[in-house]
Formats: sequence, C-alpha cells, structure tokens
Amino acid sequence: MFYVLSGIFSFFFALFVGAVIIGLIAVVCIYITRDAKKYRMNARFWIAVVILLQFIGLCLYWHARKKQCSRRCPVCGAEIPQGKESCILCGIELESVRPIKNSVGRFIVSCCAFQQAFFIIMPLAFSVAGLMN
Repeated sequence: MFYVLSGIFSFFFALFVGAVIIGLIAVVCIYITRDAKKYRMNARFWIAVVILLQFIGLCLYWHARKKQCSRRCPVCGAEIPQGKESCILCGIELESVRPIKNSVGRFIVSCCAFQQAFFIIMPLAFSVAGLMN
C-alpha cells in the first residue's frame, strides 16, 4: 500500500513540476516575442534558441538585444534600437527632443543649493549665537 501511495504522489509531483516548467517556458516565449518585435529581431529564431539552450539562450538573447541598441532616449533613458526614430517606452520622437542647456541647469542647481544651505546654516548660526549670549 505504501508503494502505491508513493507512486501516486511522485506521479502528481512530476506532473506539477512539468506544468510549472512548461508555464515558465511559455511566459519567457511570450516575453521574447513581444520584446523582439520592439527591437526588430527574429522572434521565432530566438524562441527556438531559448527553448533549446534554456537559460544560456536567454542570456544570449539579452546580449544580442544590447548590441542592437546604439543610443538612449534623452527623456526616459531607455535603449533605442537602430532604425527607430521614437522611444519604445515613452514614445517621444527623438527629433523633437532638445537637450536642456547646461547654463540653465547649473543656475537651477545653484539656486537650490543656496536655498538648502540658507535653511540649514542660518538656524545653526542663530542657535550658536544664542548660546554665546
């Protein structure tokens, strides 16, 4: 009786583990299909590579995807594939984005730094002056 129960238990356990593995492979295949379309890569080829080589295939896919990208979005920082003229995450057209001039950025940062220093140093100065009296 024990051997029958252990056999049934091991059968259902193997069935569960197999279902989990197939589910993970399906999720990875869906991810690769959607991601490969963004980067204009051959999704069927990369799905076959990932199914055959599993984790190593997924690492190879990520490495190949990184090589496809030559620039980054100035707004959100996402990698932009070659041949795309808009960001794949935020959708902004790259030609319409103009970088902020450094002098404006420096002015804003210096104003904020002065404000922070004023609100931190002045109370300390008043408290030290109050202790001296």
